[in-house]
Amino acid sequence: RAVGRACSALTPPPSPEFVLWLDMAAGRRDPAHASHLYLAALPDVAPDCASWSESDRALLAGTDVGAAAAVSIEVIAAEHARVVPLLEAIHRVSLDDVRWARGCYLSRRFP
Repeated sequence: RAVGRACSALTPPPSPEFVLWLDMAAGRRDPAHASHLYLAALPDVAPDCASWSESDRALLAGTDVGAAAAVSIEVIAAEHARVVPLLEAIHRVSLDDVRWARGCYLSRRFP
């Protein structure tokens, strides 16, 4: 896929999972994407607490889950800030879209 080729040219390249999340986010908005119908059928809100709103995540304050979500949010934001500006405009997706893709991926993958 085009986003994978674009990411593999970066030094260092992002993780394969991050590339997949970029592709999922881009494919959801692109009707010509091979997986568009599947991606468009996924829920609008990812079933992952790192994708919840700030007010919803506040309910997890002081818990291990809340702490893990905060770390995930920071790591994803840092990688997004590093990678996405280096990609051509066609491959750029928002941080919220990457968080959505990550949440949908995690809820549907095998351990």
